[in-house]
Amino acid sequence: MLTLSIQFHRLASSLLFLVATLGLQSCGIMLLSAEEEIQMGLQAYPEETGKYTEIKSGPNYEIVQRVTRTLAQQANADVAQSFSEPFKWECKLLEAPKTVNAWCLPGGKMAIYTGILPICKNETGIAVVMSHEIGHAVLRHSNQRISTNMILKGAMDAGQALFGGSTETTGTLMSALGMGAQYGVLLPFSRSHESEADLYGVELMIRAGYDPWESVDLWKRMAALGSSGPEFLSTHPNPENRAQRLAEAIPGLLQKYGKKSSR
Repeated sequence: MLTLSIQFHRLASSLLFLVATLGLQSCGIMLLSAEEEIQMGLQAYPEETGKYTEIKSGPNYEIVQRVTRTLAQQANADVAQSFSEPFKWECKLLEAPKTVNAWCLPGGKMAIYTGILPICKNETGIAVVMSHEIGHAVLRHSNQRISTNMILKGAMDAGQALFGGSTETTGTLMSALGMGAQYGVLLPFSRSHESEADLYGVELMIRAGYDPWESVDLWKRMAALGSSGPEFLSTHPNPENRAQRLAEAIPGLLQKYGKKSSR
């Protein structure tokens, strides 16, 4: 009984460390410098884009480049608030018909896959996707995610050190701690980032002259593709919920910039 009591005391200590991590997460702690962020993005870009054939001409290419220039021009002012140098914006259109995705690395290096174009449907739809991804880079979500993972690894290592050994009981308790980290910290943190990028993206679209209501339509189209499971087990908010939240936020954002709503 004494041994079990000590084990649970140690587990409680580890869980308290995890709770402290949650508090740090809510503050948006960043362990990497802005320069380190950008360098990581520059290093990853050729490797990630080199896995696919790059499309360098044609109507879709021209649209992607036009949207990139338009959004980047507006995003530069936001970049200046956190970074000492402007981003070197670039977006590659990659041939990947089955990949419904796009991304933007720290430093402004972006990619959009052809598989998402049918869902975008038009230039404004492409602007929805790209403005959202730009939001992740401008809001420094990569830094926050990396920092949170570093802190969590420290918490897990500390828990393992406290238990000392690899008995079946220890393994069970550490698994419980790991599940707490996965579903209590990492996934909600990811969903929070997605929601922040959604709102930033809509605001960026308004500033750039695009119709923000297209974001609502796009996420409804995403919802029509089907759900991958309960929202609390996903790194991304449910598409229908995203559409609803944006529909509620858009009128206020339009008013903020003195724009009239088209709906």
